[in-house]
Amino acid sequence: MELATGLVMLSLSSMVVSRRARALAPFVTALAIAGAPRLAHADDAEPEERVAATERTSGVPADDDGHAADLLVTGGTGAFTDGDNTGGVLTLTVLRQAGPIGYGGLFEYGGAIFDYTHVTAAPMIGIFAPSPRWLRAGAAVTAGVHVYEGVGRGFLSSDPGVDGTMPFAGIRGFIGGEIGGKARLHLGLQLSADTDLARRERTSSYRESSWSSSATYERTATHTIGFVRTGAALALGGAFDL
Repeated sequence: MELATGLVMLSLSSMVVSRRARALAPFVTALAIAGAPRLAHADDAEPEERVAATERTSGVPADDDGHAADLLVTGGTGAFTDGDNTGGVLTLTVLRQAGPIGYGGLFEYGGAIFDYTHVTAAPMIGIFAPSPRWLRAGAAVTAGVHVYEGVGRGFLSSDPGVDGTMPFAGIRGFIGGEIGGKARLHLGLQLSADTDLARRERTSSYRESSWSSSATYERTATHTIGFVRTGAALALGGAFDL
């Protein structure tokens, strides 16, 4: 009798559980459907979180497209030759690059050994090769003025030379590497080739002392202002995303 009573009770319990499970089934299904989009959204967001982490670590946008909009400022030192004279030069360059187009200005101060000094000031505009952020390469045309002082003065000579300002046209070549994120260290090489657009003769007058006596003599000398000059400079500076 007791065994029969137990079987009856077990059968009734199974029926109650089965009815409750069927009653809860619609709620379980609804919860599964509602949760599916959230799970998909979380999966989709995972790559974005990885991108954000990469940007925070490197400081460089993950969709880096090279030099889309940045500013380069460099100072440099180098050498030049005009065919007859050789000298040194200091450079200051400001370049705004927007994709393949670059424009800016340059300032240079140079001096030929035992001869003239010159100052250069000019704007420039050029084309730059598509490149990753760590590399910069291009060329620019420039036109401005060369201001000369002491053209024709020589070593151990009383001749002061002549001064003058000449218009010029030229080209600049840029190749360099950069390290960093949105603010980067730049180290590169700048090549230059300029030609003055005219030649001008000027005369200097000076007094020269005799080597053998205390007598002095009036002297005149004619010098030509205007050169074709080539050079190269090592440039160091910084690049900044805009």
